[in-house]
Amino acid sequence: TGGRRDPPPAYERFRRAATARSTLLRDLWYLVENHFPPLRLRSMESWDYHLRRVVEMSLRKGLTPILATVVSNTADIDPGLSIDNVKQDEARSVLEHGMLLETQKHYGEALRHYEAESAFHPALRRYLKYRIARCHQALAHYDLARRFYRELVDSGDAGNFGRASSEQNELIRALAGEYGVPLADAERIFEAHSPHALPGNTLFSDGHHPNIEGYRLLATAYAQELATTFGEPIRRPLADETDCIRRTSLSRRDQAKALLASGRWLFSVAARHAYPRQRLEMARELFQRAQRLDPDDFSTWMGMQMVALAERSRILSDQEGLDWLGRHDLFYG
Repeated sequence: TGGRRDPPPAYERFRRAATARSTLLRDLWYLVENHFPPLRLRSMESWDYHLRRVVEMSLRKGLTPILATVVSNTADIDPGLSIDNVKQDEARSVLEHGMLLETQKHYGEALRHYEAESAFHPALRRYLKYRIARCHQALAHYDLARRFYRELVDSGDAGNFGRASSEQNELIRALAGEYGVPLADAERIFEAHSPHALPGNTLFSDGHHPNIEGYRLLATAYAQELATTFGEPIRRPLADETDCIRRTSLSRRDQAKALLASGRWLFSVAARHAYPRQRLEMARELFQRAQRLDPDDFSTWMGMQMVALAERSRILSDQEGLDWLGRHDLFYG
């Protein structure tokens, strides 16, 4: 089960011992960690420990916790590629030729190009694996594409998105079985509702936040587990995205603001990326969709202009440019 792991690090053992008997000290410790990120411990063992405590505490109080696996955009978000590790000119020289071949639908030739270049550019290897996966997907080699996408997510570099690893989701499934609690297996559900079981932009607004249809699937999954657990049928199931919008009274402006927020995040995670083309294109598409919903919102027009500026300048790779964006509240982080 998920409980059989290496002993926790010394810092984690000290923190648990220090906070075990004092709620005040525990709250104070979390407050300090919140202001000093280097003090935060993020490990599978720590996550296992805290998730188990939540489940056990719920059961002791007579509650029925419903666990859910974590969903991620695996097919349509490219890996991180920091300019601290690879030169932008190098990335462009290697990738532009392959991207041109992909645009011309010469996927087999692009695949061979990426595989050959991977041997000569170790710093680009992860990114080239993503392009290889995209080519396999275009060639209908779906099992191979799925394997490469999963390897990239499981490698630990989330590319500025909190995407779940296979180990995390297997732990959740194991805990649900061990404690006999309901499980909404969102990962499997999203795969079942994605083309060729490759979750991407059809269900996500960025790297890990679902769009309206994605949230409908999540809500339905939880509702079904509640219905099964408590014997209460789902009386008003959510039919589709339009039904969700109507029943939650989401105005066109509300929808535009959500698209704008996702576009700004994609724009921001293109910063210091050696090849930000895909993230910028996704940001532009979201800004355009927001603009169609709310033409009077100046922020959507500004977003599209910022993407255009980033494509023809080094504003996202130059620290002075990033500082300017931050001062004018045009950038997250």
